[in-house]
Amino acid sequence: MGKITIEMLEISYPVLQRVYTGQIGLVDAGNLIAENSGMNRNTAQRLAHSFKKLMAGEQYASVMSGDMYRYYLECIVKDYGIGQLRKALSAVEQHIEYYFKASGNPQKGVVAIIMQFRRRYGLSQ
Repeated sequence: MGKITIEMLEISYPVLQRVYTGQIGLVDAGNLIAENSGMNRNTAQRLAHSFKKLMAGEQYASVMSGDMYRYYLECIVKDYGIGQLRKALSAVEQHIEYYFKASGNPQKGVVAIIMQFRRRYGLSQ
């Protein structure tokens, strides 16, 4: 599978919103994203699961790229507001802690993105 592009993220986001609102399940979302964007089906299904957890403010296991975090967090704050962004940032922080314990990787790039969003929107930890 190749790199996930911004175009793939743009195609996936409306489908992920439908996952969040319960209009579509994870498997169907993964299939739809894969068919419409060219993203690997398993990657798309993991993405749908991670996004659902992100929106719930819950820890998830799959790794996302910095571009993915930036894109989805910008969309979340634009479409759902600061309260939902706060939940999503909490989920990412839980993921960072989980991933560090599992792999020893502190994901410094992701931490920097979290800090950027916290500063930009005046959110304390």
